[in-house]
Amino acid sequence: MCQSTVPLLIVPMLVWCSITTILHVTCLLKVLNE
Repeated sequence: MCQSTVPLLIVPMLVWCSITTILHVTCLLKVLNE
């Protein structure tokens, strides 16, 4: 059970990290363009 639940927890965290990173990058680009 433990080995099968760990990947299920890692995937959402990776997705969340990637989404927040993209948002931060776009925000920085907008600020730099202004």
